Amino acid sequence: MKKLYTLPLILLLSYFYSNAHSVDETLNGRNALSKINALQSPFATSESMRMNLYGFYADSSTFVVDGTFTQYAADYSNAIDGNDARKMINPGENISMIRGTTDLIIERRQTITDADTIFFRMWNMRKKTYRFQFIGRYMDHPGMSGVLEDRYLQTSSPVNLNDTTYINFTINNDTASYAQNRFRLVFKTMPLLVAIPFTFTSVKAYPQNEQINIKWKTLSENQIKNFIIERSSDGVAFSELSSVSPANLSSNSYEWTDHFPTKETSYYRIRSTDAEGKIEYSNRVKVDMTVSAAQNMEGNTGITLYPNPATVDNLNLKMINQLPGNYEVRFINSYGQCVALSTFNYNGGNSLQKIKAGRTIPAGIYHLEITKPSGERQVINVLF
Repeated sequence: MKKLYTLPLILLLSYFYSNAHSVDETLNGRNALSKINALQSPFATSESMRMNLYGFYADSSTFVVDGTFTQYAADYSNAIDGNDARKMINPGENISMIRGTTDLIIERRQTITDADTIFFRMWNMRKKTYRFQFIGRYMDHPGMSGVLEDRYLQTSSPVNLNDTTYINFTINNDTASYAQNRFRLVFKTMPLLVAIPFTFTSVKAYPQNEQINIKWKTLSENQIKNFIIERSSDGVAFSELSSVSPANLSSNSYEWTDHFPTKETSYYRIRSTDAEGKIEYSNRVKVDMTVSAAQNMEGNTGITLYPNPATVDNLNLKMINQLPGNYEVRFINSYGQCVALSTFNYNGGNSLQKIKAGRTIPAGIYHLEITKPSGERQVINVLF
């Protein structure tokens, strides 16, 4: 069906744009636009970006100077072929899409999956103000954006991918203002942000002045309704002590004090409940009131990071009473992408485990997701 319209569209678009102001600017310009609109109707549901270049009359009304048309589909090629149309040069102002050394007025390209650019070339421009009209159709995929980059003004102007955008520019006495490669339209597809699930990143408990302080840290708690502090005498049967309201931050730290602890050994854990009723538990921590705070801390379990900030050459996990077996460490960026993966076999107990990322990691904040042999997952924020 598409090839049925290819030849008329190419010939008529080339003719109307190249001659839009050669005889009578107002009449030809309006006729060109109406004809082009009619010709586009067979492709009403296809992805496309049309650019019309307008000039201004003294009364601020506009006329068509030139223009281009790009259409995207999976069965088109990015190479120049019979589906594309070369620019027919006219004696007035000209603008085209340049690919290599070829000037095009119509280009059909593959559907954009990552990034693409329309490189414009303009010449014979006059010292006055012009207007770009960009008409995007069905290109507003999730994560995709379009910007017109102006090398002369060093600006980037957003272009709507499923509507009409107007951008004015001026040619003046500065030679850079009428540089042929002044403008380009850049498309970028950013990965969608992947929500990182809520997790307890650490929990600690220790005696102080005949009381017990419990501290815990969280990640991605924006859907959490409450935290419940629970205590047990045997580490199996827990009872509720108190509740704490979450701050609903991306990461946060909490502290609660048990003013009436048992006289011997107790176990503590934190229970979270989210908006949908899902319950998560932190690691349980053990507190022995008959020994010092330092000894209690040694008796707790968990994984901490050292140092932080870290580098790929100096990244260590402090393993505290951890099970033996295979551990997996994933480096996750702010888009939820795994940028590096490391695995190691641990003998169990207490030790400092060096982590090798295996590649260079750009500077920024990452989530270190550690999967333990039991399947339990722990997340630590790390700054590179």
